[in-house]
Amino acid sequence: MQNTLKIVGIQTALVWENAQQNISFFEEKINDLERTVDLIVLPEMFTTGFTIHPERGC
Repeated sequence: MQNTLKIVGIQTALVWENAQQNISFFEEKINDLERTVDLIVLPEMFTTGFTIHPERGC
């Protein structure tokens, strides 16, 4: 048994107020990984479509 932990970090500028575009981007990057990894680290809040304008309902 090998004692190796394979970690990949994916970092990029996020699209404000567009959670679906962020999710699609990271889904593509994850699917493009050529090797098996144990842990993928993604930016915090990428799935939220975070905003400084909550009245927009993003």
